Amino acid sequence: MSLKENFYQALQELLRHGGLVGPDLEEKAKSNSDLDSYLETTKGPAEINGAAEVVNPSNFETANTEKPTQESNSFKRFGEMAAGRKGPSDLGLKDKSPQPQSLNTAPALGDSSDNGPTEEMTVISKNSFIEGNIRSFANVQIEGSVCGKLDVTKNVNITGMLVGDLTCNNADMQGSSIQGNIFTKGNVFVDNDSILLGNMVAQYANVDGRVKGNIEIGSKTEFGSNAVVLGNIKTGTICIADGANIQGFVNTAFLTEHGDTAFPNEIIIDNMGS
Repeated sequence: MSLKENFYQALQELLRHGGLVGPDLEEKAKSNSDLDSYLETTKGPAEINGAAEVVNPSNFETANTEKPTQESNSFKRFGEMAAGRKGPSDLGLKDKSPQPQSLNTAPALGDSSDNGPTEEMTVISKNSFIEGNIRSFANVQIEGSVCGKLDVTKNVNITGMLVGDLTCNNADMQGSSIQGNIFTKGNVFVDNDSILLGNMVAQYANVDGRVKGNIEIGSKTEFGSNAVVLGNIKTGTICIADGANIQGFVNTAFLTEHGDTAFPNEIIIDNMGS
């Protein structure tokens, strides 16, 4: 038998064994083969008995909602938060959103906290004595004694003694003694325990101590109840408290500018109607 005849014979036996050819084809077709048994095991519940079973959506939803997963709960929480019905605190979550800072957190000028800018200060201690002129571009505080001219760009606070002229922006005398003239671009404060032997030139002055010299103030001068002044006063406006003692001429800006027009040349009595 040739190779070709052997191939055809083997093929017929294989087909006959599978029920695809032969006289008993109809009977074998009614019975289930091995292939049919395998296909029945892979069918889903909706394809059994050769018919497609319609799946009820309500049954499918019930089956899925009986055991909710963690992912579905997360989406549910997110939906509630987006709808505005619950916030992070209501859901047991910690709010990590950045809180607005206060508008008043910036350090004040001269405050040394938080590495902020500080005002430079030159201090002459209480037990120090300096003889000679001093020139400084920073604030100066004199607690000791200085004999010489003091020229400062910024402010001066004196609680000690100074013999010499003082030029600065603002001057504050507290329990101090000065023999010399004071020239400031701003204000001068003289408390009740301070004494000045010299002239004073400033824009504003508050004097409650003793001054022997002329006072020239650009805007306003206030004299407290303990003030004792021996000298002429020239100021824009003046305020004198009860108890102050002043010996000298007092001129205000109004009399200097409008002294001629404040009074008439003469008083005329009209007696024509009598």
